Amino acid sequence: MLPGNVAQAEDTPIKVGWSGPLSGNSAVLGIDSVQAAQIAIDEFNDVGGIGGRKIVLVSEDDQYNTAKAVTAYTKLVTLDGTKALLMSTYGGVFATAKKALQDNVIIIDPLDCNNAIAELPENTFCIATESESIGRILAEDISSKKLSTVGVIYDESNPFMGLVNDSLKHRLKELGVDVVFDQGVTPDTTDFKSILVKFKWQKVNALVFFGHDPMGGAMKQARGIGSDSQFYTVGTITSPGYQNLAGESANGSLVAYWEAPQTDAYKEFISKFTLKVGRPPILELATIPSYDSMKILLTAMGKSVTKNSGVDISVLRQNLLKTTNYIGLSGSLTMDSDGAVRSIREKIYKYENGKLKGVA
Repeated sequence: MLPGNVAQAEDTPIKVGWSGPLSGNSAVLGIDSVQAAQIAIDEFNDVGGIGGRKIVLVSEDDQYNTAKAVTAYTKLVTLDGTKALLMSTYGGVFATAKKALQDNVIIIDPLDCNNAIAELPENTFCIATESESIGRILAEDISSKKLSTVGVIYDESNPFMGLVNDSLKHRLKELGVDVVFDQGVTPDTTDFKSILVKFKWQKVNALVFFGHDPMGGAMKQARGIGSDSQFYTVGTITSPGYQNLAGESANGSLVAYWEAPQTDAYKEFISKFTLKVGRPPILELATIPSYDSMKILLTAMGKSVTKNSGVDISVLRQNLLKTTNYIGLSGSLTMDSDGAVRSIREKIYKYENGKLKGVA
């Protein structure tokens, strides 16, 4: 017979956390991520969970707001007792990284992966599309099309969009396109005309939009004042809110985006997701890496179970770092020594009537 404390531990579920946007302008980044994480957990529970213990997902809507992400982290850790969580809100990852180390908690960002995240304390990891690749691929396309005057509108409250903007400008400078007019806006900006008129007067021939749903309105207003610039943007254009605001103005936009390899495992996941949610995922780069991140986390947790059926976080950290050539839906994934996976990189797609098509 098992000792009482061990038997009780084996009857107690293991809680895993998730924090990200489920409402607001950035909801497209979270609504399918949390579903993907749940599917990964369901698959583990179907074969016995971890050490015979059921896994339970506890989720929090932080609306892609840094302060709310910190509050969500505190609840998930102190009230819910989670020792590992996925966090999709970029500012929240940075705001909680030191606390996670102090609390002996693991954080994995399944949406963003870059050098800045890799430099955070050792309990913070990322398994997602490489952020810097977004700015680089856009800059290279702009250069290849000989578009010499570039304008950027970006959400200055969003550190991720600022990072991508910096990556774009750095690569443009390397390519000899070093004159960039960039303008930060707040997330509640709805009238972009004064900015757009300035860009039109400066004869900007490439106009880049870094932000969430309100950028659809900026696109529409740009066409409304007669701008014929080539539009560039990121995967947030897949959001229904973004598309509704942009209307036909978004057609022809070139988008830094990522799609998963069309493997049998991917197709099986899409079938499961569609059956569960009632539709396919909206934004694959916010969905597929979330599934892979949760699978990698749970696999590592399974190898980190202690004699009393708990999870040793220091062992879990080392097991995550040992992730090598993991064949996930995102492709072959290897964790670098700084806790980042850098193999998921974006490419250029063209937007037409709600659809994205790869550009050769």
